[in-house]
Amino acid sequence: MPMITDMHLKPGSLEEILVSGGDQRCDIDPRTGLNSFGCSPYPTPDVLSYGSSTASSISEYAFAQLEHECAHILEYDSNPASLDSAFEALRHDLLEILQLTGTGTEIVFSPSGTDSTLQALLLVKSAAQNKPLDCIMMASDETGSGVPNALSGRHFSNITSKGLPVYKGDSIAGLNSGIELYAIASRCGNGVYRSVQEIDQQLMETVAQSVSNGNHVLLQVMECSKLGSRSPNLETIAKIKHRFGNDVTVVIDACQMRLSRKRLKRYLSSGFIVLISGSKFFTGPPFSGALLIPRSMAHTFQKCRVIPGGLAAYTSRYDWPARWDALRSAFPIHANYGQLFRWRAAVLEMQRYFSIPLAFRREVLSNFSNMVESLIADRKSDISLFQTPLLPQLNRDSDIDDEEMSVQTIF
Repeated sequence: MPMITDMHLKPGSLEEILVSGGDQRCDIDPRTGLNSFGCSPYPTPDVLSYGSSTASSISEYAFAQLEHECAHILEYDSNPASLDSAFEALRHDLLEILQLTGTGTEIVFSPSGTDSTLQALLLVKSAAQNKPLDCIMMASDETGSGVPNALSGRHFSNITSKGLPVYKGDSIAGLNSGIELYAIASRCGNGVYRSVQEIDQQLMETVAQSVSNGNHVLLQVMECSKLGSRSPNLETIAKIKHRFGNDVTVVIDACQMRLSRKRLKRYLSSGFIVLISGSKFFTGPPFSGALLIPRSMAHTFQKCRVIPGGLAAYTSRYDWPARWDALRSAFPIHANYGQLFRWRAAVLEMQRYFSIPLAFRREVLSNFSNMVESLIADRKSDISLFQTPLLPQLNRDSDIDDEEMSVQTIF
């Protein structure tokens, strides 16, 4: 990987904008010109990224497109109406790409999937009507390192997306009270996957105990982890909802975006909140997060008026849908241009991806999956750390067409 000595970002440049409005993970090391994930704020076509399951540098195509838009969008700074229009246009484009137009789905933007977890926590806690909240985190050993803190209502970094210094692990003012976190791991201590039956039993017992204690449950489901696994499957989630009903709110962590649009629509039509990102599978620049709110919950959430004071350090008015007047008025007016531009880049990549016919997408990903499996099999004698690769638990659901995502894409 090439080293860039004493790199300094030019004030107001597109590179500086792309790394703004995030936490310490966005910071560029002046010695290398890279962030902690090995990504740069400008195209590096000759460099292989660490992997799209973590992050990628911005593409040449997206960078060139954003350069054309940069000066025009920055003129919005003194015009709140224009800023709202820019974010609403982004919502419109994203809904269209994901084939969610007309479904009543609302979008809340954030700098990262971890920030989106905080937003989901706010909404679920508000809707729980002062009940204690038990947050159950599936695949706790395969999620982002900051998610346990975020799901507990705690700071997950030493600096917020607005550049405010905080102490990682400390409570976020007004958000942390009344929350208990329960982590359910996918693997045993030796790294081997636990059985689906064992995980399901632990989950059912944990939910049952929480509800019997009079608590509301936020169940954060892992749609696809950094290591490619899903936990639990739809059948298990359906059993939980059938048994416990409105005492459980389901949040789907789909930040990898390794799911078909049909599965995404199924989650939302089932009344599940969905976390997404444009910076993993779709290779937009890190970091870009969003919360997809199903129609069935949007009306309740948009009436939320009591906002924990500590959240003002993480989110602002433009992150939330324009029609959510009551909730928006509780947040400061602050435009996160870095977040806006990173999402614009991700949308450009999504548009290019979905312009390719589904049959060809299926063929390419299937060939890739088969090729990697073959390479691993051929090199098995060279693998010294374990006897066989620890492949993920995909937990596929037979009644959903996962399209090209029916094959494994993380190894």
